[in-house]
Amino acid sequence: MRLRRITVFSLFFFMLGGFYAFDNRSIHEDASLYPKADSEAVLSPVSGTWANYQSLVLDVPKDAIALYSFTGDDPLEFGFAYDGPVRIEKEGEVDLRIAFVYSDNTVLEKRVSYRVVLPGLLSLGEEGA
Repeated sequence: MRLRRITVFSLFFFMLGGFYAFDNRSIHEDASLYPKADSEAVLSPVSGTWANYQSLVLDVPKDAIALYSFTGDDPLEFGFAYDGPVRIEKEGEVDLRIAFVYSDNTVLEKRVSYRVVLPGLLSLGEEGA
């Protein structure tokens, strides 16, 4: 029973320490501090208007993880973990937010806004007018 109690307490303090460290992260907008997390870290998509769905392709530094949100929400709270290219099947305005979280809990955020107008939707709008 003593071993179980020690394990439970150890797990509790480990989780508490992890949350404390994550909440005290520092956010940097200056990509020069992290050369691999500059604008080239987001390979796709880029800003603009597109006639097809876009894929999210990132070059994630070795000492970081990437979280993303394509709804404009904070990726640290409501995002998905990036583990490879993802096709974003969303039409209209897309507000993509990406957070690179480094091993020292530093966070670098990137934002890409673009628009998707599918050809089928464009022709339906013209016929209905």
